[in-house]
Formats: sequence, C-alpha cells, structure tokens
Amino acid sequence: MVQVNGRISSFEHDSSKVEAQRQDVMVELEEKQRSLAKQADTFDERTKELAKIIDQVKAGKPVCSFIQIQFVGMLKKSTVNTIQYAVN
Repeated sequence: MVQVNGRISSFEHDSSKVEAQRQDVMVELEEKQRSLAKQADTFDERTKELAKIIDQVKAGKPVCSFIQIQFVGMLKKSTVNTIQYAVN
C-alpha cells in the first residue's frame, strides 16, 4: 500500500511538471504568434503603400524619390528577415 501511495504521489508530481511545461510552451507560442501578427500587419501596410507607388508608375507619374527607393530596399530586407524567422 505504501508503494502504491508513493507511485500515486510520484505520478501527481510528474503530471504537475508536464502541465507547467505545457503552459510555458503555450505562453512562448502565444508571444511568437503576437510578434508575427504584428510583423504581418506592418508588411500589409507596406504592401499597400507599394501598390500605390506601382499604380502611380503605371499611370506614368514620377514617384521615385530617394526616400521611396530606400523604402523599397528596407521592405525587401524585412521580407527576407521575416521569411527566415518564420522558417526557423
């Protein structure tokens, strides 16, 4: 009987550890999801801005300023970084 009670206690202790680990993983995944959602929102905004620029170019309007060229470079770099982060 003492052995059975010891095993029950050990099982309960192990279950508590597993539950704590599960909660830690869940918190980590939620934080990662929030971060990626925020990045996705940023990229959506950038995509909309670039779509406007593309429309202006198609219409023959001069839109290529130095700032816009830098922005396109930053967008490319951010996109590559996001893809690499998501893959890892």
